[in-house]
Amino acid sequence: MTSTSPKDIYKLLAILIIAIFTFLVFAQAAKKFTLDELDFPIVAKATSETGTPIYYRGEYRPEHLGLYHPPLYIYALAADIKIFGFSENTVRAFGLACVLLTAYLILILGRKFIPPEDFETYGAAFLSLFLLNPYTVANATLPDIDSTILPPLITLFILFLFNGKNTATLTVVFAVLLWTKLTTPLALIPFAFLYWLALRESFNRVLWRTVRVFGGGGAIFLLTYFIYCKSLDLPFAYTFGFLLHSFVKGSASTGFFALATRVWENLGYAKNLILAITSGLAFLFSTSLFLFSSQASTFDGRRNITFILFFSAAVTIFYCSLIAPFGGFFKYPFAVFQFFCMGAALVFLESIKRLKGTRIQQVAPILVLVIILISSLLQMHYGRDSSDFATNIHVSKAVLIIIGAIIAIVFILAPRSSFSGKSTAAMMLFVFAVTIGSGATMARYQAQAPFPTKYSYGQMGMDETVAYLKANLKKGEVIWSMKDIGFYSGNRYIENYDTFFNPEPREKIAHMVRSGVRFFVATQGIGEDRIDAYPEVRVALESCCRLDKNFGNFYIYVPR
Repeated sequence: MTSTSPKDIYKLLAILIIAIFTFLVFAQAAKKFTLDELDFPIVAKATSETGTPIYYRGEYRPEHLGLYHPPLYIYALAADIKIFGFSENTVRAFGLACVLLTAYLILILGRKFIPPEDFETYGAAFLSLFLLNPYTVANATLPDIDSTILPPLITLFILFLFNGKNTATLTVVFAVLLWTKLTTPLALIPFAFLYWLALRESFNRVLWRTVRVFGGGGAIFLLTYFIYCKSLDLPFAYTFGFLLHSFVKGSASTGFFALATRVWENLGYAKNLILAITSGLAFLFSTSLFLFSSQASTFDGRRNITFILFFSAAVTIFYCSLIAPFGGFFKYPFAVFQFFCMGAALVFLESIKRLKGTRIQQVAPILVLVIILISSLLQMHYGRDSSDFATNIHVSKAVLIIIGAIIAIVFILAPRSSFSGKSTAAMMLFVFAVTIGSGATMARYQAQAPFPTKYSYGQMGMDETVAYLKANLKKGEVIWSMKDIGFYSGNRYIENYDTFFNPEPREKIAHMVRSGVRFFVATQGIGEDRIDAYPEVRVALESCCRLDKNFGNFYIYVPR
């Protein structure tokens, strides 16, 4: 009778992790799209029917152009819809496939750094950190560029870069990346430039190669995009104008100090991102960043890892500084989140190596499993959908941060074979296990939650509101609501968001009443159309309408 090898166990563990991730995604895949979740699916649905990214976006925009970004994602999702039909499940299945592809590419990338005898251990650690994290599960169910095709394409570019692919290959991949999005791929320019410089090539040669790859890729994109727009009679400048407007809106200020204040406020929101991905993962990534930075000169693999970690940190900080999260959800950093998990997995692997030959290493698998189970139970009891349960158990966050910093510093600086090096390695295993247990439990809670877990987190009453409207609306009737309610009502709608920024909301609503609009839908408590946050709109609404129904956070008004 043959015994099961550790490699076989790790392969079975990887299959189990992928299965759990798939169940976590499909457990919530049928939830209705909320706010900006809706845009890409409905423009892709229209594109699957007409071939052109123009769709209905309310009565004020009946033929709205969906080129907020170059349309590679729209056409990829349109192909998915054309083959499998339009539904929340099929749209989110595409996101699941993209996340799994990203994980696969990261494993291939890891083979460049990880010794063969350690690869299965690293692979299982990475997959558990990445696929069982609530941030990954949430983004897998979010129909957007940053959460679907952008992460695997960025990973593919870096993989080709490290494999020494020729200039032509890198140029084509970069052009494809620009067909996906115009902003995040630009971060690859300094990344590749510094990487080539680290290979000790001459500055002029590196500069010329950078110009050829990225200038050539940009030229290919501009030419092909120009041909695409002209062939479909679409405005070539629209996407670039939308991008400029978004950046101006995100960083608008009246001076340096106002801009600095805005950036500081935006960074303040980033604590929600850390809590969303679990604090343990943020701690492991930070440790890996400094650990590999201190060892970057030892051999090429650690230097390349350092480049990747700083690249992912820089992209994340850039977006957190520039943009306050719409609807409370950070989607932009997910394009590089796989590298965060890669760094954390490498800390786990380093910890296992330091404990080699000790009693702890012999019982590490069982010990990690027990800690995962205990942390899962604690998460269910104290945290549920947040890793910020330190307050509930009366532990000071400042104390935890100080203890964590001390552990990380000792882990980085202490000799591997020393007592302090081994003891801090054991602590890293503990953090790893807690991160897996609490993260998977958070993801499970969110998958089962009866409310949206991306935009408008915790909002209740959408299904009941849609059902009531469908039962009472006449065919072709126009309602006043946000785009998600309008779409699911099955009727025409006026997007109410415009009214919230209109200088004369009372006259605008009164005009709609005179025009025959019978249902006005807004939210309170949670939502982007909260009338409790815009009292002038509430006064305008109640001046000519009365409350008809209330479902959770949704309030339905009808004319008096």
